[in-house]
Amino acid sequence: MIVCCCTGATEREIRQAASRPMPEEASGLCASSAGRCCGGCADKVREIVSQVRNSGQAKDLTEAARS
Repeated sequence: MIVCCCTGATEREIRQAASRPMPEEASGLCASSAGRCCGGCADKVREIVSQVRNSGQAKDLTEAARS
């Protein structure tokens, strides 16, 4: 599902980007550029990133990417 119409970023891409380490000053967004253009999806992007980081999914996705 496309979350960011400006960049075409999908929920899956945002979840994968959220699994990568990122400085805290990134305001809850992630390595994806989603949520940084018009801001219309910023709340949804933050929600997805929060879910990934709070569920331990970030570790699971990182390990899966190495396989």
